[in-house]
Amino acid sequence: ATKLAAMLVEFLRRLVGPEAQSLKVKQPEKLGWNPKQMLTNTSLLLLHAVACVPAFVTTLREADNLDLAVLKKTAHILGTKCNFPPLELDALGRLIARIEGEVAIGATSGTPASTSVTERALADAASIETQAGGATALLEHVNKAYVAELRSFAFDEA
Repeated sequence: ATKLAAMLVEFLRRLVGPEAQSLKVKQPEKLGWNPKQMLTNTSLLLLHAVACVPAFVTTLREADNLDLAVLKKTAHILGTKCNFPPLELDALGRLIARIEGEVAIGATSGTPASTSVTERALADAASIETQAGGATALLEHVNKAYVAELRSFAFDEA
């Protein structure tokens, strides 16, 4: 789910982000290059993933490359330049509002509002280091968590 979220966000960023105008293709008809249709299909895939797995919203929000401005621009382009179904456009608007709401809730609950997993991990590490009593204790804590997480993948030699 994490890879799917990152892929969808990246596709949307490439189609509507700052570099979108530099995407030029010679003989677009021959190659099937239709950016509006690609944007529509990518957005529909995103909405179907959210509909099938409601927890996907959290996964999407936690994607390193999530940019709410890209999602908002996507909704605007779909509403004005593409033949995007109105009900789906409303669903995309609700999704954006929900993601914004979760980010705001994170900010008020003391959790960093950043959408970057790396920044949250650094903040968590600093907090644990302080609680654990130094860098050595932090390394021991991380090692125990790592071993516990990978235990299910270990082979039994017995």
